[in-house]
Amino acid sequence: MLSEVWRIENLELAEVNPRTYGQFYGGDCYLVLYTYRVSSREQRVLYMWQGGTGRAGAVEPAGGARLFQVRGTNELNTKATEVQARASSLNANDVFLLQSEHSCYLWYGKGCNGDERMMAKAVADVLSKRDKQVVMEGQEPAEFWLALGGKAPYASDKRSTEEPLHSPRLFECSNQTGRFRMTEVDDFAQSDLDEEDVMLLDTWEEIFLWLGNSANESETKEAWDCAREYLRTHPAGRQQDTAVVAVKQGFEPPTFTGWFNAWDPHKWSLSASTLNSGGGARAPGGPASPPPLYTSRVGDSSPHAAGRSASGLPSATAGGKHVAPELLIHKAASELPPGVDPCHKENFLSDADFEQLLGVGRLEFQRLATWRQKELKKKAGLF
Repeated sequence: MLSEVWRIENLELAEVNPRTYGQFYGGDCYLVLYTYRVSSREQRVLYMWQGGTGRAGAVEPAGGARLFQVRGTNELNTKATEVQARASSLNANDVFLLQSEHSCYLWYGKGCNGDERMMAKAVADVLSKRDKQVVMEGQEPAEFWLALGGKAPYASDKRSTEEPLHSPRLFECSNQTGRFRMTEVDDFAQSDLDEEDVMLLDTWEEIFLWLGNSANESETKEAWDCAREYLRTHPAGRQQDTAVVAVKQGFEPPTFTGWFNAWDPHKWSLSASTLNSGGGARAPGGPASPPPLYTSRVGDSSPHAAGRSASGLPSATAGGKHVAPELLIHKAASELPPGVDPCHKENFLSDADFEQLLGVGRLEFQRLATWRQKELKKKAGLF
């Protein structure tokens, strides 16, 4: 058996060094010729491997550092993917291999599993003959962060290390054919998110509606209606109070991006006009503020925008009024002040009361898993 590999460069074939066989880059296309014998007769199979991203948009890691994300739930689906070498690419549920100019690190997230660790070690042996330094999440040396350009927030919600009972599912919601349709996307990736459509991501605990910058108003409204119908008619008998959360393209929270392998936060460049039309704002040279976060539950007639605090997260009412904690704690729906959502009492607290009762700020609370949010609300008497 023999394999030969070529990379396509300017419509010409360039031979690939056999020492790098098995390493494919997302910005390239490859031809793989597999030769074998059957009854002394030579047979050939020619494969073409096409990357999902173009070289024009590639960003070279600073200082020659390379970062690989290793993700999977068993020996058959675990794979390693090169991601941008920056701290924001990390995910607490996975293993990462960081190869710098002088060192090679195996970073173990708190939620990683044994198969991911085994795959990372195998990839590390292919990429580097140096000794590998194992780094546990939270115990990183200064040199580790230096190779990534400094510390930065990353997806840190820890999920179960076991095979999930319900795998996440992605659907494309589009009316481009003249009729609204929902189409499931198998083995989805970030590249499957279509800027001209609305995408529905079902993680079982919650449902996300990802709003592409070019999605039309009709698609958005029909997607909300279909999300509620999807829950009502689900054959597994889904909880009818499952939250439906909308996120705007370019403002995806870690609770959304964590479900995608090798998420690239810089995939979409946001222009000032896009930000203004989407409701966000950008100070000169500063970060953009997120557009309103919309939430809905089965039974709501339409999505509603929660009021927002100075931090940009849901807070109180649209008019900016807050409710005293004693009017919310351990109160039934019939005892609440008019206009207070009994499912989201925390949104009507002031920032100070919110942090005092729940023990965390709004931003940190939003990043917690749904079950953890419910647990904190129960302890505070807000559930």
